[in-house]
Amino acid sequence: MKPTTVYIEEGNRRALSALARRRRSTMASEIRAAIRHHLATPSAPTSEETLDAILREAESAVGRIVERLDKAHARNQLVKRRLAKLGVSV
Repeated sequence: MKPTTVYIEEGNRRALSALARRRRSTMASEIRAAIRHHLATPSAPTSEETLDAILREAESAVGRIVERLDKAHARNQLVKRRLAKLGVSV
């Protein structure tokens, strides 16, 4: 075996750690098992229609994220202005 660094989302890391504890295993062992399973499972080819649907959903999600970020930014600016009026430097 050769050591490899893998970055995973925190929620997935916690779930993987919990799974390993339940199975009295290690996270590394669970990752190796998942990779072996993934490589042994044939995947169906993805159609252009499916890819288009995925792309549309991703674009929609990006739009929603941008809207939320814009709202958060506006709120942040409002809070900064209010704090400035109170003499609090930020």
